[in-house]
Amino acid sequence: MRIFFDIISGKRKGMFFACVRQLLWLLSCLYGVSVFLRRHLYTLGIEKSYRFPCLTISVGNIVAGGTGKTPLAIYLAKQFAAQKCAVILRSYKAKARAPVQLSAETDWSLVGDEARVVARHVPEAMVWVAKKKLAAAQAAFQKGAQVLIIDDGLQHLAIHSDVHIVIIDSMNPFGYGYLLPRGTLREPLTQLKKADYIVIHCRNGADQDTTEIESKLRIYSQAPIMKATLQYDGIFDIVDREQQLPSGTSVGLFCGIGKPEQFVQSVESLGLHVLQTLALGDHEAARQDSLAEFAKRMKEQGATALLCTEKDLVKLAPSTGYSLPIYWLKISLLLDFPNSFTDLCRAGTRVGLDR
Repeated sequence: MRIFFDIISGKRKGMFFACVRQLLWLLSCLYGVSVFLRRHLYTLGIEKSYRFPCLTISVGNIVAGGTGKTPLAIYLAKQFAAQKCAVILRSYKAKARAPVQLSAETDWSLVGDEARVVARHVPEAMVWVAKKKLAAAQAAFQKGAQVLIIDDGLQHLAIHSDVHIVIIDSMNPFGYGYLLPRGTLREPLTQLKKADYIVIHCRNGADQDTTEIESKLRIYSQAPIMKATLQYDGIFDIVDREQQLPSGTSVGLFCGIGKPEQFVQSVESLGLHVLQTLALGDHEAARQDSLAEFAKRMKEQGATALLCTEKDLVKLAPSTGYSLPIYWLKISLLLDFPNSFTDLCRAGTRVGLDR
């Protein structure tokens, strides 16, 4: 009992945090065992991995949290625009259980914000969402899909992928070196051996030095390594008309993403002055009354507009009751795949059918 009071009174904070670390390490070990057993079920053939007779590409990461998978899936879908391509998502917090193909009228709450963003950028592609990605992929194939892009597919063992593309965030490439929950690794780094291509998402620009990251990656994989950066394509209003905001313009931000600080940095890099940020939970939609109050407060402080991400835009409820206009920042991924991937794009369906 005395130790307990010492801990909560701050006298033994070191002991407390040491105990927490040990507990998290133990939970990480248990998580690692569950990951190993799950993979072993597929290795032994107890669980089956479905192989589609068409080119199947997985986009994934090895660390929990946002690494840029959605912009990469969009980039890939554009590369296969000449073929009948389908992007397959579970889409976090989506209500859809049975497979749903997105249309212009599909409500975001049914399919999730990520799926709506993909559909906005690549209208020529089919976008399918389901609780089980295999069911969505089967529905897409039955509709004539010649190329399947599986979002967050590295750990999705129920679908066999011909090509694994792994994206790594340069700010936290290796999940602090531990599995969840001690660190943020979703599986051991040894699983990088599955990668056919590795993309390093350079948060600090294309000239960021990634030598140390690449050296560690080479311990686990000999896959081609590429750098990717985000390109800012402009600021748009809610009906997609481009807006010009001079440097120094004061704005208020709101966003429901995993790392709101990165959105703040992006806006500031454009020369805009961020007065305040309304940070929501990851994938959370802004409540209309809260947003109206935030807009009023920002206007009083001199803001010209509210600015959000595209994921927030697709969740906005129609309203004209805000005291400030709402704009969103359009971004895209810049990267150059090696010739081997270019050849893969050209081959398209033949790669999947001639195995």
